[in-house]
Amino acid sequence: MKPGSMETKATWMFALGAGILAGVVQLLGLGIVGLLLLAVGGFLSTFMTKASKGLGIGAGFVASILYCVFVAIATMNAADAAMAEASAGMTGTDAQVASAVGDGIGFIGAVIGSIVSLVIGFIIMLVTSLIGAVARPKQAEQQPAVG
Repeated sequence: MKPGSMETKATWMFALGAGILAGVVQLLGLGIVGLLLLAVGGFLSTFMTKASKGLGIGAGFVASILYCVFVAIATMNAADAAMAEASAGMTGTDAQVASAVGDGIGFIGAVIGSIVSLVIGFIIMLVTSLIGAVARPKQAEQQPAVG
């Protein structure tokens, strides 16, 4: 398969696949690997397809939104697990208060974490899709000289 030989709609497959795969890896606790997957997906979304830079950037933005949803889920799960462990010996009202505090902290952490991951993920997808579009070989057909 040659660079730039795939149709433009394959851009969405590369970008969205990278966003989902990076999010699943994030749920497993391997954050840096998820960011590397975003970088690879962003690069391949324009390098392997005929997509323009703009389409690669748009697909990268949607992929980074998917990634930030997974980050929010992972953050809320981590906060819930930490608060459950911290309140294991508590009973009654104390356990309820600890659970409510854990939910609040988890929500705030999820919002902040997803905003940060959206910005970081989009920057990664933006830069790598631009690099992919620039690195793709130009396939302009040679036009015969007129005259």
